[in-house]
Order: sequence, then C-alpha cells, then structure tokens
Amino acid sequence: MILLCVGTRAPFNRLVRAVDQWAWKNPASEIFAQIGNTTFIPRNMDYVRNFYSISRQNRKFDRASLLICDLSVELLLPASERALPVLALPRLPIFGEETGIDQITLARHLKSDDFITIAQDETHLQSLICTPDARKRQAIRSSQSGQSGQSDSLTRLLKTIREAR
Repeated sequence: MILLCVGTRAPFNRLVRAVDQWAWKNPASEIFAQIGNTTFIPRNMDYVRNFYSISRQNRKFDRASLLICDLSVELLLPASERALPVLALPRLPIFGEETGIDQITLARHLKSDDFITIAQDETHLQSLICTPDARKRQAIRSSQSGQSGQSDSLTRLLKTIREAR
C-alpha cells in the first residue's frame, strides 16, 4: 500500500492533487491518504482527514510499502523507524505551504539519503511513484547492504532539528 500523509499543521493541496491524479491513472494501486486540512478532496483514493490515534497511524505505517509526504519530522520519524522508503515533495513558501521549517534547505540535506527521494515538482513526483516490485527490490537492496532503521544522515539531521526546536 502507498501511504500519503500531509500531517495536521497546514493543508497541502498540491501534493494531494498530484497523488490523486496518479491514482486515477493507476487504479489497481492501493493508496490511502491522510489529508489533514487540505481543501482538495481526492476522488481516486481512500482518505481520512486525521488519524486521531497513534495506534491507527501506526497500523497504516506498518502496512505501507511507500510513504509519500512533505518533509515534516513527524512523518519522517515513523518512516525511518520502519526503514520505509519515502518520496517527498517539499512545501514551498511561494504557494503559502510553509510549516515553520525551511523544507527546501532540508531537502538539500536529505538529497543523498538512501531511503528518501525528493521530488522537484508534482510531475516529477508522479514519475517517481514506482511499482510495488521496484519498491520491494529497493527494500531488499537496503537490507542486503546492511542498512536497518534510520540511515546515518537522516539520524544526524533529525537530531539537529530536534535540538534546534
């Protein structure tokens, strides 16, 4: 299952719309979305506004084979704890999508991380959503290379962000 999360701090219409468009073109793919206060309502995937409980969120993260999200620490932490591949679209101030952290700078820091892929825009994001087989191969490669849980660069970055708060 592909899990799309936008968190609860601010709407992210651009991301939800892009994944919904991809879902329309790929109806056989299972996608579940947490859309928060987003005003765009998806037509091609199941969704909830909020998880309302950590156990419900954990169940969805445990079932996911890919997380699509912004660069919120609240979303990256549970993904990194599960070694869940992440496809991220940074929020942009030009669209009024700010959440208090400069996601463009964060994206530059995470660009070389193995488990996270940064999309430059919605079209790029749609082209990066891969088949389940490709995600499975990616997970196998990661486990064969001795990686488990958080990657070193993400762990360092998350520690830095926590200390800066």
